[in-house]
Amino acid sequence: MSFSVHELHAVCIITAAGNSSRFTDSDEKKEFIRYEGKALLAWSLKACRDSGVIRSVLVTHPPGRMEEAREAAGSMEQRIPVSYTAGGETRQESVRLGLEFLASSAQQPDYVLIHDGARPWVTPRCIRDVLKSAAEIGGALPVVPLADAVKQISSGEVIGHLNRTSTVGAQTPQGFEFPGILAAHRLAARRNRCYIDDTEVYTDYGGRVAAVTGDLENRKVTYPSDIPFSRSSI
Repeated sequence: MSFSVHELHAVCIITAAGNSSRFTDSDEKKEFIRYEGKALLAWSLKACRDSGVIRSVLVTHPPGRMEEAREAAGSMEQRIPVSYTAGGETRQESVRLGLEFLASSAQQPDYVLIHDGARPWVTPRCIRDVLKSAAEIGGALPVVPLADAVKQISSGEVIGHLNRTSTVGAQTPQGFEFPGILAAHRLAARRNRCYIDDTEVYTDYGGRVAAVTGDLENRKVTYPSDIPFSRSSI
């Protein structure tokens, strides 16, 4: 297949609708925390803009907190088209609602990338690599090797020892051809099935997913200590 990713109509959904319960005991949203002058959400928006292949971004936010999301986006709203929609009770539901929002738009995208708003250090190159591989076989995600031994446990007891050479850590953005991931999420909702991430949803309903080289710096902010320098709320 000969194509340029710049020719594709690709939209990125940035998920920022979770309750950040592991980050803080308050209602502070980690995606809205500032790091080096920008909210974490704004850094992800900047990477989308700098990639040169994302036409627009859709941010999912907690119900009633759109203005906080817009404040966190800041000046990036003037640099790349950004829309907002309320998320659901789970990340999976929030993604589905985001996909339905795009499905109702005047021009549906050809491809969609789904990215955690709490991964501010994603690179433009990673975004391009994921989109290119998704365009080739339908889906793609960035992966990194695991440094620790991987164990399977049940009821607090180790019951299996997994082969580290055949397991990887999954990152975002995860990219998909839009009709397929939309159909997969709709089926998952109708069947009331829960999944770990969007690649699991996609492959469970017949999709193929390529693994591309991720970046150890593309880590997810889960706890306050994951932000390496001083921070302040918006």
